Amino acid sequence: MPASDDDLSPLVHLAGRGDEAAFSELFRRYYERLRAFAWRNVFDSQAAEDIVQETFIRTARQMHALRDGRAFEGWLFRITANLSRDHLRSRVSHEKKIAAAAMESPGRQSELSPQVELALQSLPAAQREAVALVYYEGCNHADAARRLGCAEATISWRIMLAKRALKKFLKP
Repeated sequence: MPASDDDLSPLVHLAGRGDEAAFSELFRRYYERLRAFAWRNVFDSQAAEDIVQETFIRTARQMHALRDGRAFEGWLFRITANLSRDHLRSRVSHEKKIAAAAMESPGRQSELSPQVELALQSLPAAQREAVALVYYEGCNHADAARRLGCAEATISWRIMLAKRALKKFLKP
C-alpha cells in the first residue's frame, strides 16, 4: 500500500523541482495501481499500459504546477480516468471491444469470469470508475470521490446505479 498523501508531499515537491529520483519513486508507488485501475475501465491490457504511461508523461510535464502534495494521488487517478474515457470514446465500435474483451484471457489482470467482465464493461465509464475504486482499490466513498474529483454522494449514486445495472445484466 502506498504511503498516505501526507507522506508524499516531500516527494511531490522534489519531483516538481525536477528531481528524477523522487519522480521515479512516485512512479514505482503508483504504476501498478493505476494500471489496474485503467484496465478495469478499458478492459484492454495494452491500452491500460499506454494510458498509465501517458498519465506519467502528463504528470511529469505538469508536476511543477501541483501546489499541494496531498492532492497528488487524486490528481493521478483523475488523469488516468480521463485518459481511459478518451480511449473508450476513440475506439472504433463498442461491439468490437466487447468481443475482444470476452476472448482475452483475464490471466493476472482479473479473476473475474468473462460474463462479469462484460457486465462491468457495459457500465458507463463514470460508474465503472467508481466500482473500480471502491471494490478493487478498496477505497471508501470519500476517497473515491476525492480521486475522481466529485462529491461523495455522487460516488454513492454511481455505485447504486452500477449495482442495479450489474444485477440485471448478470441475472440468470
